[in-house]
Amino acid sequence: MSIIRAFCTRAPHAKLDLFFGNHDLQSIIFHKELSALAHAHLNLNVTHVLSAPPPNHHGPQGRLNADTLRKLLPINPQAHYLICGPGPMMDAAQTLLQNHPIPHDHIHTERFTPKPARPTSTAPPTGAIHTVRFSQQHRTLNVSDNQTLLEAGLAAGIDMPFSCAVGGCGACRVKLISGEITMAQHHCLTQDALDKNHCLACVSKPRGPVVIDL
Repeated sequence: MSIIRAFCTRAPHAKLDLFFGNHDLQSIIFHKELSALAHAHLNLNVTHVLSAPPPNHHGPQGRLNADTLRKLLPINPQAHYLICGPGPMMDAAQTLLQNHPIPHDHIHTERFTPKPARPTSTAPPTGAIHTVRFSQQHRTLNVSDNQTLLEAGLAAGIDMPFSCAVGGCGACRVKLISGEITMAQHHCLTQDALDKNHCLACVSKPRGPVVIDL
């Protein structure tokens, strides 16, 4: 946001395109300010890409993956590209740009990695296979205790919300109905959420038969 604000006020002749991926309208950070800036400054264009859009959303739908970026991202060797977000999205964007004549020093990235945290259980993974039931989807999967709930669900084609995939944002929060898991970290969950058996699918692994609710 600091970069966008600076461009709008200090570089009115520079063109700035923001492609912002989110789950839905409610999860868009700075939504009102971005709309106001884009309305006030013609050099700023904001495109919201939503994986769970409302019926009246006319913008791009889905995740910011390789296919979506290939359709949306303008390729201009004179432009600078600033990339930040989930690792797979960043990798897809970098690969796309590197396959075009974009100078290396025109591609700027910022990556966040999770801080080490003590797991909620000290039980080590064994590679054992457990059943994980997604209650609302009426799906039951066989999942290794080396695999996260998010990895298992996405691999099976279940549309599970997620963003950072490292336990830092809370977008992948699910409710543990029954069973036991280990959760690598839960910095973004409140004590109230933990008391209600919410967990982060991206860093949670089964330690026995598990039932979860999306």
